[in-house]
Amino acid sequence: SSRFGCAYVQHRLQSPHVAVSVVMGLSLVMLIAVIASRVDEVKAYAGLTGAGIYLLLPLLAATSISVVVNFRRHRDVSPGPWQAIVAPVVSAIALIVLFVLTTMNLPVLVVTGSNAVGAEILVAVVVIGGFLLATYYKRKRPEVYERIGNPL
Repeated sequence: SSRFGCAYVQHRLQSPHVAVSVVMGLSLVMLIAVIASRVDEVKAYAGLTGAGIYLLLPLLAATSISVVVNFRRHRDVSPGPWQAIVAPVVSAIALIVLFVLTTMNLPVLVVTGSNAVGAEILVAVVVIGGFLLATYYKRKRPEVYERIGNPL
């Protein structure tokens, strides 16, 4: 929903307060679940942190790639070759290498092998799900697709 990206218009910093509230609420639910499950807090924290970092790496790499694509499409606003091409490409390559190395050592990062498999599956589900949702929007709801990445 576009509501998650909404910023409180009167706020000086235009903060995405709805999205922040949702993330905080989900974090609280997860914290309560860890406490209620009586698992070792240190292992739970290490596993969740490791999985979170692992899930963030492909998103950061995709963001770096999208910077290059955006400035190639909109050359009139390009800040120059260093900011528009060199830095994002170096960043994307480094993040992809880091993601591959992390995947190879995922059981260490997320504490157990079963968590590692779950994190790998979750990455695949998010990528495929995002692609399928974008394809659906592009074909069936072009007005929604056009708003992706644009200010509300």
